[in-house]
Amino acid sequence: MTNNVTDKIQEMEWALECASRIIKKKHESSSRQLRKLQASDVLLTDLKRQLAEKDDFLRKLMGSICRITAVDSGNNRPHSITSRISVIIPVRNGGERLKDLLGKIRSQKKVLDVEIIIVDSESTDNSVQIGEEFGAKIIPILESEFNHGGTRTLGAQHSTGDYLVFTVQDAIPVSNYWLYTMICPFISHPELAALSAKQFIKPEADLFSLWSHERMAAFLGFQGDTMYSLSVGPGDADWRYFDSKTKRIMTFFDDVSSCIRRDVFQEFKFRPVINAEDIDFGTRLLENRKPMAYLTSTGVYHWHENGADDVFKRNYIGTKAQVYILENHMSNYFDLHGINLNRMAEHISGMYKLISVCIAEMGAVVPNPIAAINSFVKSLKKWLDSSPNDTELKWNRIKEKSGSAFYSLINELFVDIPLDLEQQYNFKQNCLTSMFMHHIEEFAAYLCQSQQSLQGREDELIDSIYKLFAIEAGTKLGLYYLEVEMLDRLTPLHQRIDHLLARGVCYSQEMDTEDSLVETEKTYIGQ
Repeated sequence: MTNNVTDKIQEMEWALECASRIIKKKHESSSRQLRKLQASDVLLTDLKRQLAEKDDFLRKLMGSICRITAVDSGNNRPHSITSRISVIIPVRNGGERLKDLLGKIRSQKKVLDVEIIIVDSESTDNSVQIGEEFGAKIIPILESEFNHGGTRTLGAQHSTGDYLVFTVQDAIPVSNYWLYTMICPFISHPELAALSAKQFIKPEADLFSLWSHERMAAFLGFQGDTMYSLSVGPGDADWRYFDSKTKRIMTFFDDVSSCIRRDVFQEFKFRPVINAEDIDFGTRLLENRKPMAYLTSTGVYHWHENGADDVFKRNYIGTKAQVYILENHMSNYFDLHGINLNRMAEHISGMYKLISVCIAEMGAVVPNPIAAINSFVKSLKKWLDSSPNDTELKWNRIKEKSGSAFYSLINELFVDIPLDLEQQYNFKQNCLTSMFMHHIEEFAAYLCQSQQSLQGREDELIDSIYKLFAIEAGTKLGLYYLEVEMLDRLTPLHQRIDHLLARGVCYSQEMDTEDSLVETEKTYIGQ
């Protein structure tokens, strides 16, 4: 009995000693981990401090380099502008809107000498006759010769004005003082090289256009007539190291409604690029420390009511152009996340089908904006968690009703790419889901603030949802193409898709040949 008790006591003592050792080791381990955590916390705190110091330095640096001041309207405005003003307009089948524009130009007040230059790209309507009726000088070119930069420069070369005003055939000046108001800042500010004036929009425009214009105004943040430039100090940092938003604002120039001093234009001109010629022009002015301005006090009514396919193309082209011209930083996002061309095709195709399914399930759009958006979002959340087979089955039932130009374009782009069903409907890993939802939230906030009812605008809401998706799909596909190009992995399939998306935006379908493709690749990036 005694021996048994003794044995038990010894066993217990041994167990306690082992437990003590384990506890001691765990304590030592915990202490080491605690010290590591404390050291990490110190490093993290130091890193946060350094980041805050860097942000403060960048703010001060930008404040000293980026000069943003109000345009001085002053009381010394001339009674009238005696200098010659040349208004240059690229035209292709301008029709009645061109007639309205020219009539408004000829009715401008306080400007004594205005010439109109029309560069016509083989119009098949009565655009040339309309131009001649209003005394315009007509410069004919072949449609195949058109590009946004070179065509405008050609028009300028045939002009004789001291100030060159650029606009487009479907814009309408907001008042009869449009030209006068654009010229006055050049008189008040002799250093001013060029300016843009605001694109206005009328309340009867479609919902997506109304939202887009408000979104652009918020992005720019100009509260009034504003002049901006870089300082000329010898120690200035390279502007290309600014964040992409700052670069876009500081290089902002919009030739839908713009004016340039003749001597400035002769020095810089629009380069013969097929797209984003105004961003390129603004960038070169900024690099050379030439002040630019943006006027909110005048401008033109202008907006496009094109389909989601056009929104998709323009965001794809615009994304590429801004990265090329502004030299924005590129990461390896798609490569790091294993997203190749097949995955991009699946993400775009799958998200389009999901949206179509959700819209079909919504049924009739209710007039209340909040209820209408909630109905779509509720359906979206439901189908995000559905099985691929269920979503595909639902899509097959409604796809004949979704025969839009946008869907046709998606099919044309990815016709040679096999799509995996599971990947198409894997929305948790879809690279478009997050930002698409963000666009929906922004759009919903706008609707709730600006629209009491959707009565009569039900179709516009549906179109807007597709266009919100087209923004993100075009942007992401553009970034993907740039990354593949940067990694030197472009294939003929990538280039075919790129060419299809440029068609109709940068050049016409009639130019769709191998020779024009080669030329497009050269001129797109301004080489």
